[in-house]
Amino acid sequence: MGNRKNRNATCKYKFKGNRYTSKNNTYEIDKNVKSAPTASETKLQNDSKMSSTVENEDKNVIFNLKILSNVISLLCCPECFENKIQLFQESVFGLASNMILKCKNCKFFSSFCTSMKVSKMHNINLSFVFGLRTFGKGHSAARKLCSAINMNFPSKTAFRCLEKKLEHVSNKVACKIMNEAAAEVHKKNNFDEVIQCGVSVDGTWQRRGHLSLNGCVSVISIDTVQVGAHTERGFAQLNEERVSDSKHHSLSEVKTSRKKNRSRKKRKLAKDEIQEGITYK
Repeated sequence: MGNRKNRNATCKYKFKGNRYTSKNNTYEIDKNVKSAPTASETKLQNDSKMSSTVENEDKNVIFNLKILSNVISLLCCPECFENKIQLFQESVFGLASNMILKCKNCKFFSSFCTSMKVSKMHNINLSFVFGLRTFGKGHSAARKLCSAINMNFPSKTAFRCLEKKLEHVSNKVACKIMNEAAAEVHKKNNFDEVIQCGVSVDGTWQRRGHLSLNGCVSVISIDTVQVGAHTERGFAQLNEERVSDSKHHSLSEVKTSRKKNRSRKKRKLAKDEIQEGITYK
């Protein structure tokens, strides 16, 4: 009696399909459906993607020489297949260096440069000088920055030579932009031979919270001035607004109100000095 199954217990039946499943394809496996990749396969795919992107990227990375030497010592020599590769620094050109690979066991020898060259100049040095001059800094700032991060820096002569190269290129770009602007004005006047076009010229120093070595000059045509993203107003209208503002400031009533405001501020400042016991300059 004890071995008998309980008849009241519910029996578990196998799923044999319903009206939504086809009877012929219930137990068949679709060979075209790909299974989900395993974790190892995903890691291998990610590693291959990373190696391909690093090879194709053209970026500069700061690398410690001791770490680089330790990594190269793990490599095998292509001739004797021994782990006796040594790294030597042959010469220094600012931020770029010429490196040499030598093998202790055989006569293997190979040299390479840490930066690409553009018209006989190292790209890293040119980019470094361009970046410093972008925010108005010179050789002294380059020396301080490179000394702080323990890196070689270009000499003053090399720095000035790179500045002259950049100046030559910037002059070419400026002339090209001015010629394009002149061609646009010439086109608006139906390509007349002689064109009378007035311009407004203003110049200043580039100031961004520090002393700058760069000067900025803006030239605006009188014909049209772009004010917003899609708005154009004539220079005459802007000139009228400027004249009306200057006339408003020159009125006697406005001058009297400015004098009253200044005297009020002085009295308040003197009162604060007496209360706090501090002299404000």
